[in-house]
Amino acid sequence: MDDEVGHASPPLGEPVLDRGLLRTIATVTVAVPVLGWVAWWNGFPLVYPDSAAYLRAFPVVYRSPFYGWFLRAAAGHGATAHAVGIQAAIVAYIVSVTVRALGVRQWGTQAFLTATLALVSTLPWFVALLMPDVFAGTIPLLIFVLTRPAGRVSRVELLPVAVLATAAVSFHASHMPLYAILAILATLAVVRRGSNPSGPIMLVAMPLLLAAIAGLCANMTLFGRVAILPAKDSFLLARLLADGSAKRYLAAACPREPFALCPYLDDLPNDSDKLLWETGAFRSLGYLDSRQSEAGRIVAATVRTYPGEVAVASLQNIWHLLARSDLDDVTGSKRWFGQLDRIIARRRRSELAAYEVSRQSSGVLGRDIPRRTIPYVSVLCLAIVLLRLVRLRGWRDELSTLISLGLAGIVVNAAVMASVSGVQSRYQTRMLWVLPLLAGCCIVEWASHAAHRWKENGQSEANVVSDRASQLVLPPPQPPAA
Repeated sequence: MDDEVGHASPPLGEPVLDRGLLRTIATVTVAVPVLGWVAWWNGFPLVYPDSAAYLRAFPVVYRSPFYGWFLRAAAGHGATAHAVGIQAAIVAYIVSVTVRALGVRQWGTQAFLTATLALVSTLPWFVALLMPDVFAGTIPLLIFVLTRPAGRVSRVELLPVAVLATAAVSFHASHMPLYAILAILATLAVVRRGSNPSGPIMLVAMPLLLAAIAGLCANMTLFGRVAILPAKDSFLLARLLADGSAKRYLAAACPREPFALCPYLDDLPNDSDKLLWETGAFRSLGYLDSRQSEAGRIVAATVRTYPGEVAVASLQNIWHLLARSDLDDVTGSKRWFGQLDRIIARRRRSELAAYEVSRQSSGVLGRDIPRRTIPYVSVLCLAIVLLRLVRLRGWRDELSTLISLGLAGIVVNAAVMASVSGVQSRYQTRMLWVLPLLAGCCIVEWASHAAHRWKENGQSEANVVSDRASQLVLPPPQPPAA
């Protein structure tokens, strides 16, 4: 580490690309197999029921098409494991450029942080998962890099960072509000800093604007919908129905306004996932596609009629989601995944054989290991970063800014997912790997301070010993008197 984390800044004219880029290449090369160990141990990338929608040839209106295109391009006609390697490389690069923006330059320090993420965080599980969830945790890191003062990251390297931020935002519908809220918080911090804020503000706003334009164009071309997030009202309605407020509104409104759901109110389940993904009135009536405008009207009327009830239910869901830290829905066995067999077989017959004998497909992936370790690791890392934030350095240096963005990202992610979708542990654990990274940066900073103090104390003690030794030297003998 060159200087204290959060304080080292190269001169404005100094090139940051040469050695920093070489260290990044070395870090990424080593990190790919290290961060991908879950996929290699499982014998196949981890899959989830939604993975089928991303692996199929044609997008669906309620999924972002961009991650599906990325997944098929990354895997190509070869092994699906190639996508895991590319995801690992992307995340490793983002982590590397983030810690370099803090002032961490040594390759060994970056390797220590990568090993920490691989051993004690949830990151390897989401790197191995064929889902866009791994990119949610990169959003606060990308925003931090894009809003750094000039000279922290080279202008050449800001381009791939902006491209990756645009991709991360466009890969999942929940990433757009997550990025937007964190970008606003980062913008306020930049304005408070006061040093030429226009450049960082434009950089951090560009990925959000490009992702919105790309989403609008894709939905118009593929589905004929003039919308950035065409299925948002369907997910919101399912959430409000599960919480009960939408059912209360419909029970009162159906006599005067016959919605299509009115005859089925008593049969609707109190579970948003069952409403959205199981065969029933919600799906058969087309609330995921053809009746999305009606879903939007019900959502707006429910929020207007019962704002307090909706707010209380959302806060309860947020609290329940923040308390979740298991990986049960990520490590689920094959019985969850009916159509994945056919989709994988169409891609490559040998892949189906690997999928069939994988630990996840056999139900022996070992869910007890992450369930036992993740809560303790998360609490310990949270204590470390809060201790550093509150007692040691305050809120105004670079590391405090990164910690604030990381913690805000975890809370905002829980708010978005619990209010819009539901309480699933996957939604929370996809962000928890940020905590060990922040704690690792704090440990690196403390180690640097300790080494600096030890060096200063050693030098001062050496000077004292030298002075005392000089005092003990006998004076030269005087010549005898004449």
